[in-house]
Amino acid sequence: VRLRLALPQGPGSDLLFAQLKKDFASVGLEAIRAQNDAGADLRLIDDVARYPHVTWFLNRLNCNVQRGLCSKQADDRVADAQKAQSPATRTELLAQAEAALTMANVFIPFGTPIRWSLVRGDAKGFSPNRWGWHPLMPMALLPS
Repeated sequence: VRLRLALPQGPGSDLLFAQLKKDFASVGLEAIRAQNDAGADLRLIDDVARYPHVTWFLNRLNCNVQRGLCSKQADDRVADAQKAQSPATRTELLAQAEAALTMANVFIPFGTPIRWSLVRGDAKGFSPNRWGWHPLMPMALLPS
């Protein structure tokens, strides 16, 4: 069985593909690096979330935005969450949307998102935050 994988260009993707190729071979699958997304069975999406909220992830995989695999059921739950008056209801609906995406096998997480900061080692006063985003970003979000 051959599995075509699309990964971004770069040395990190080269290393990842080499390891995936080895891992897939251990279970009898031949990994081939696809030249473009259209020719791939799986595609690695390497994006930086513009804001730290589950809706970024859910909207990124929305059927109206993403060509290919998506979940109309997940999109419907996100739309319901946007109309919800109660934060608890909104949270529950967003959890249902994420579950719908998972059940549809639209998104396969490799693990926890990786965050880092690019700062000189001798910079004074720098303090990384656990989310890896700018502290003024919440001011750009709509109130929940």
